[in-house]
Amino acid sequence: MTSTSLLSRLFSVAFAMLLLIPASWAQRSGSKTTKIDVITIPTVPESIVDKVAFFVHADPNFFTLDDLRRFGGNIKIIKDGERLENMKYFSLGREATIVDDMPTCVVDVALGPETYPEPNIQSASQKNSDAKTYYAVLQHSMPVRVTISDGNGTVLDGYEINSINTIRCGNEKIATMESGPLGGFSYTAGRLMFDNPMAVRNYLTSYEGRAFVRRKAVLMQLSKVIDEMEERLFFLETKHDVEIYVGKGKHDYTALETAQEQALEAFKTGNFDALEGPIAVWNEWATMTDFTDKKAKVTKKVATGINLNLAVAHLYRDEYVECAQAISVARGLAARDDASLAKCDKLMERLMKRRRASVANPDFVMPSEDEVEREKAPDFKRAIGKRSQNRDVAMILAGDRYVEMGDVLAKWNAEFVAGSAEASATEAAEMTMAQRLGAKLTSTIGGVSLSLNPLTDPDLVGQPLPTEVLEIPKLVYLDLSGMKMGALPANIDQLNMLQTLIVSGNELTELPAALANIPTLKRVVARNNRLTGLPEGMENLTELKTVDVKGNPFDDGAKVQTIRRFGEDIKIKVD
Repeated sequence: MTSTSLLSRLFSVAFAMLLLIPASWAQRSGSKTTKIDVITIPTVPESIVDKVAFFVHADPNFFTLDDLRRFGGNIKIIKDGERLENMKYFSLGREATIVDDMPTCVVDVALGPETYPEPNIQSASQKNSDAKTYYAVLQHSMPVRVTISDGNGTVLDGYEINSINTIRCGNEKIATMESGPLGGFSYTAGRLMFDNPMAVRNYLTSYEGRAFVRRKAVLMQLSKVIDEMEERLFFLETKHDVEIYVGKGKHDYTALETAQEQALEAFKTGNFDALEGPIAVWNEWATMTDFTDKKAKVTKKVATGINLNLAVAHLYRDEYVECAQAISVARGLAARDDASLAKCDKLMERLMKRRRASVANPDFVMPSEDEVEREKAPDFKRAIGKRSQNRDVAMILAGDRYVEMGDVLAKWNAEFVAGSAEASATEAAEMTMAQRLGAKLTSTIGGVSLSLNPLTDPDLVGQPLPTEVLEIPKLVYLDLSGMKMGALPANIDQLNMLQTLIVSGNELTELPAALANIPTLKRVVARNNRLTGLPEGMENLTELKTVDVKGNPFDDGAKVQTIRRFGEDIKIKVD
């Protein structure tokens, strides 16, 4: 190996290590997890969950019991979508039954309109053959609305299922119903096979094909409806994951680490009163949050973890308002952090069910198994699959109630949910401008970058640049495209590390003279403004490489003068 190639390799390794240094210095969060034993309580009065009616409402031209019975295998489809497999739901002191007459609890399910885009046609080799078989994969949408009422029709709870289901049609075993001579019926096994893409498309547009796909979609949605319903109607002995965060990095996080150990011990032993100490520590540290300095003791990431700690501690102490406030703050901090937002959603769902259970069953104390017998909840999914082959209990009722139930849910939400803890937990806490800007910062080589745009920051369009932007340390990249600010601040040179400035579409008539005082400036993009010239002194910036002013009304003289003034070392882009 030549000395030149060795030096080249050493330089590459050294440069790569330099790029890794900021990441190792930056403060981040770490966590430990434990599991706690929990018995969840119904979100409706547990006393009414005795005789339960389960009704599916659909336009008879859209879906009927005959559509459900048309093919076999319903149990497999509805069980395949099971979210909480082997969960043991139970009621206390009585065995709940499924009825359609004189119910004490009614679950109404309204099917919404179905939509799905152009199917994705795929192929596979037939078994023991070189021939191909074709099938379709569809992303199917069918929103569902659900209400849970008492025997008098008073709505006690409700929810919607809006998820997309992936449905396959073709290259699969099917069982088709055939009528018997005495009015009965049987199922004949076979395979649904297509030997070319057009055959698949023709089937999907046929009555039989649409019914085949819709039946699968209904069963998949009903599976999700029942998963959610069981959590709201019955008791469940289960385990919850509890995650407690600390800071990691060059600072001293001993106080957070001690609080973490104390909190984990409190959760393991069920001594939630012992969470008072950790809560006090977390509240104190939350006030230290610095949204702009990536090397601060409590960065946005660390603060997110602290607020998630506060949320989970307040949740199991039944301090719902405080829990909701912490979730809301965490949401604001976790903007664009999908993993943290998912944790907020999970905590919000637990908060919602725990609070509603406390309202529906005030002062409830779980009796021991010796005091009251636990009765296994009925298997609604199996009941639906079985009912597809008989008419012993009414389940699918003719009538499209989707719009009507939307109104019912809206009224119930306005009366019962609006203003509740879970309602506030769904919204990100209102942040100061400094916090808001800090949440938008991203790390880049040499510092941080900030982008504002009309889609994410519509309230800032047409407004002056927030003064807090000029206070961001190590801001090297600033993009204000399309914000129509009209002018840039005269003291923009406070951003003394700025390298790239993009201000296209801001209705600017001039650029501030202070740009000539930013020695690090390398690139300026100011397209589609009203500029007729550039500030004096910018041509003396030794790092400046490009100035793009296309789409501005420079006259011919100004163009020539500007190009000459900046010389050959700085590229001027002008119409």
